[in-house]
Order: sequence, then structure tokens, then C-alpha cells
Amino acid sequence: MRKLGVAALVVAASLSLPPVAAARSLALRDKRAIDVVLDRFVPSAFPRRHLGQSYGLVTPKLRGGMTRAQWLRGDIPIYPFPAASMKYHSWEPLLVTRNAVEVNLFVQPRKQAKVGPIAFAVDLKRLGGRWLVDDVSIEAVFPAVGSGQKVWSGKDTAPAQAQGRELDGKGPLSRAWVTVPLGLVGLAVLFPLGLFFQRWRRDRRAVRAYEVQRRSRESLRSLSTRPPVGGRR
Repeated sequence: MRKLGVAALVVAASLSLPPVAAARSLALRDKRAIDVVLDRFVPSAFPRRHLGQSYGLVTPKLRGGMTRAQWLRGDIPIYPFPAASMKYHSWEPLLVTRNAVEVNLFVQPRKQAKVGPIAFAVDLKRLGGRWLVDDVSIEAVFPAVGSGQKVWSGKDTAPAQAQGRELDGKGPLSRAWVTVPLGLVGLAVLFPLGLFFQRWRRDRRAVRAYEVQRRSRESLRSLSTRPPVGGRR
């Protein structure tokens, strides 16, 4: 029973926790290639400047069937942000696989902008030997200095990106709000099942032991009542 309870807890935890980063190191040539992609992508896609530069740096999935002309209009699935024109080499890998990398990218605004920096999660995929941006989501929005606002955090902000709207703190529910209840439901289902299975095994053992004892007693009783061979009646 204890093992089953531990297994249920493991299942619940696996549903409610984010994926664990793979224990794979990123090759230096791949890191440099990603540096080049981010140096060109961020100052183009976020502030909507020289958009033709970022069109060829995204996967077909992120492009969503948009033509180059449509991309150049600026109605793209990237959150609009006045990103500073600088080198973006200080990112941290969150998940590394053979042909996919998720990085944590801290983007500073231009000096004239009255907004704070934003931490983005950027997914990149290797397609045809090239690293391309596959998805961009917001991890945290930091307030501008002296604004008195609070830090906003939340991973699921894709609708806000697709519509090009500023965050208002009322985005969709984070994945945790769904996975945590699911994990608790899974635990609530597995625990009674484990209890039932444990009791069922215990009852089966008890029935078997009773049958063995009953047959043994009946055998002894029949032997005690049977007249001895060649004896008197």
C-alpha cells in the first residue's frame, strides 16, 4: 500500500510540475548560431522594425502561413515591445534536445521607452541545419523604474501576442491552474483504487487460509471418527 501511495504521489507530481530540462549540453557552434538568430530577431520582431529581417528567422509554425507581405505589415504573433538594439547573448537554456532548445531571454527596452524589461521564453528548432524561432512567450514583465507597479508573471499569454495587445494582467489561466487540479484528481482516483486492491488481496489471502484450515480440520475429523483397521466396533 505504501508503494502504491508513493506511485500516486509521483503521478500527481508529474502532472503538476513543468518538464525537467534534458541533461544535454549545447554545442558551442549551436550557441553561436542561436546568438546570431536572436541578435537579428529581437530588434526586428519585437519593435516591428525592419520586419523583413525576422521573417526568415522563424519556423513555418510560428509564421502561421503568413506571406512575407503580410509579415511586413506587423500583424505578427509576437508580443510588441520596444526592444533595445543590442547583443542578446546572455540567455540561459531551459531545455536542450538534439534539434530543439528553449531559452530564457531577458530583453531590455530602449532608453526612451517608459516600460520595464521583459523575460521571454523563446523556443528554437533546427530545421534544415538552421536554428529558427518556433515560439515566444512571456515569463515575467518587470515595471519601469519608479513606476510603483508590480512584477507580472505568467507563461500562457499567446492570445495577447496574437492580437498585438498590451498585457492587462487578465490573460488566460496558466497551465498550473489546470495541471494541479488534474494531479489532485488523479491522486484521488488512484488512492481508493489502491486501497481497494490492497483489501482485495488481503481478503483473498484470508479466504485461502480459511479454506486450508477448514479442509485440514475436516481431514482430522474424518480420521478421528474412522474405526481403526482390524479394531473393535
